[in-house]
Amino acid sequence: MIKSAFYSLLGRLRGMPDTAASNLEAICAHVDRVFGQSARHLHERYSPDNVHIDLLHYPPNTRRDFHYLVTSGVSDLAMSGVAQEERLELTMALPAEWDISPTGFQNPSVWEPVKLLKILARYPHTYRTSFAKGHTIPLGEERLLSPMAAALLMPSILVPELTAPLVSNGVRIRFLAVYLIHEDEFELKLSRVDDLIARFANIGLTELYDLTRPSVLS
Repeated sequence: MIKSAFYSLLGRLRGMPDTAASNLEAICAHVDRVFGQSARHLHERYSPDNVHIDLLHYPPNTRRDFHYLVTSGVSDLAMSGVAQEERLELTMALPAEWDISPTGFQNPSVWEPVKLLKILARYPHTYRTSFAKGHTIPLGEERLLSPMAAALLMPSILVPELTAPLVSNGVRIRFLAVYLIHEDEFELKLSRVDDLIARFANIGLTELYDLTRPSVLS
């Protein structure tokens, strides 16, 4: 309740959406239990639209050799064409050496995946559409994400506990991880998604951010 009251006050001061942080406490409690540690909060200082996106940051520990980011805010609003009670949050894994700090974020290459996660978090509400398991979103001409061509949303491999939904305030929140895929993988996904997923499984591909990995079709 303390966080909710804080965000309510902060929202009035900053003009945040009325729905800001509706599920923040529940998401924090749920994901903290999964990781066995409390998240560091990357608070959004300015929300330019009808959603307020915060990021929960779980740094590497003795059990997991990677950073993990979980959005909070996507689930504050229902997605277009989806039942009111079905909501979504997104996740992303970054290598252990990633500099997740104000200093690190001054490097455009370090900030780029975090920026992508925030853009994707806004996408269904900005464009009045919906996301679900298996959806792909073209990356466009994002030089710093080259050679990847699209983001694929699938359940987490690195944190399988997040495949179970969270129920909060009468809504069911599912967590989908962001996987970056090559152009030829994207084309295969559009025609034979099961074939692509099988190829990913054969090499043990996870959602860990890696622009250097070769295409599974190479």
